[in-house]
Amino acid sequence: MRIIIHAHAREHGLSDEQITCAYETGYTSAVTRKRDWHGEPPRWAMIGFDRQAREIKLAFVQLNGQTVLIFHANYATKGFKREMEEARR
Repeated sequence: MRIIIHAHAREHGLSDEQITCAYETGYTSAVTRKRDWHGEPPRWAMIGFDRQAREIKLAFVQLNGQTVLIFHANYATKGFKREMEEARR
């Protein structure tokens, strides 16, 4: 899997390693949030973990079967966790 990290994903001070690790530990739990249902290409959201086991929220699009573009990354918030739970229902 090829992971491209957009400059905007670094805006909150997370390192590429944190972002990559979060993707690798959480990609199987990715969901499409209600507000992103009609986006094109589909936008995915997930929570993964960095090497210190901190929850990291990510938003990304799949460019093709082997490449993802992560465009948002930050520490997970209560609001984001709530959105993720709602998306799973």
